[in-house]
Amino acid sequence: MTALDRIGAAIICNVLWLLCCLPIITAGAATAALYDTIRRRVLTGSAPIMSTYFKAFKTNFRQGTILGLIGSVIILVVGVGVALDPSHDWRALVVPLVIGAVFAIGVFFWCIPLAVRFTNTTVAHFRHGLLLGLAHLGSTLLLLIGLALVVFGVWQMFPLVFVLPAVLMAGWTYWLEHLFLKHGYVEAAEPEAAAED
Repeated sequence: MTALDRIGAAIICNVLWLLCCLPIITAGAATAALYDTIRRRVLTGSAPIMSTYFKAFKTNFRQGTILGLIGSVIILVVGVGVALDPSHDWRALVVPLVIGAVFAIGVFFWCIPLAVRFTNTTVAHFRHGLLLGLAHLGSTLLLLIGLALVVFGVWQMFPLVFVLPAVLMAGWTYWLEHLFLKHGYVEAAEPEAAAED
């Protein structure tokens, strides 16, 4: 029953994330809220989904939106560069694609969780997130592979868009929270009291 509850909570979080990403510029804030809600509900307790998600969305709106816009600009620049490349030689495009993807992942999967978990300036979160992403390059590249698998899965079977992003984020949240705990950046979380959504 606990497993089913967590799977259901992840799917609800995923749907909320998709809805909040629709304006595009709010993708960063939506990702921050997804991270925080998965951390509080799916991994560590029984926090109410809706109120937790929208509270996290509101709390992290400014920094999440700024960081999300930075990540979106990186993706846009790489995408336009690939689209405008006259040679269309995929071998020549692999390096800029991978570098752009690593930096975009650095923003969305390192910088935004830092903004959720710690109080600091947006510039500091951006700097620390990219440094952590490069310091843990193996994990960042593994995340890139996971993201590629999510995109491929959704491409093959579109309804998976309601599940796979939250599954990827749940795995990442679990690993990242253990990293924060291991280095003493955060204390072990107490299960939150159950409440009705």
